[in-house]
Amino acid sequence: FVLWLRRRARFRLIVSLHGHDVLGDAERSAYERRQFCQLLAQADAITACSADLRARAIALVPSAAPRIAVHYNGVDLTRFADRTPYEHPRPYVLYVGRLVSTKGVDLLVQAFAQAAQNNSELDLLLAGEGELHQSLSAQASALGMEKRVHLLGRASPQDVVRLLNSAQFAVFPSRAEPFGIVAVEAMAAGKAVLATHV
Repeated sequence: FVLWLRRRARFRLIVSLHGHDVLGDAERSAYERRQFCQLLAQADAITACSADLRARAIALVPSAAPRIAVHYNGVDLTRFADRTPYEHPRPYVLYVGRLVSTKGVDLLVQAFAQAAQNNSELDLLLAGEGELHQSLSAQASALGMEKRVHLLGRASPQDVVRLLNSAQFAVFPSRAEPFGIVAVEAMAAGKAVLATHV
């Protein structure tokens, strides 16, 4: 639509890349891939939230390289002045994000079950929604972790702060990640972050 509109009305076009827009290229049809590449080729300026995402966009459209700048995401630190705890009966580690394959939450549940053999004190809280909700619940049950792995569903920004306030640390097991803004939120809340090297 934007490309169609731009042919009819000249305006400056700035494209902001945040992750799945580039990382999801393999899931697009050939037509969608061409449209996306044309969008990058015609943009006056492009921002990417990480150097890796910039490199991946350049691999798609090499001619866009001089017009792509990296602008890292940030968080509003005033949100983290709220020190209200999240009420949970046991200490816990926390994951916040979409429940999709690329986020590696299935890997986290598996790793938690293995680590739980040596630590019966911690629970795992998963805050977020996504297509893997049912399979993660089934995975936790199959591993005997149904009482220790808690799927909380969608968390509001205020809920995220409170969940982080009471967490022992935050875990981000992504298979691919353009930036990881929730990890930055965890650091803003003063929490240690355990993340995969992506």
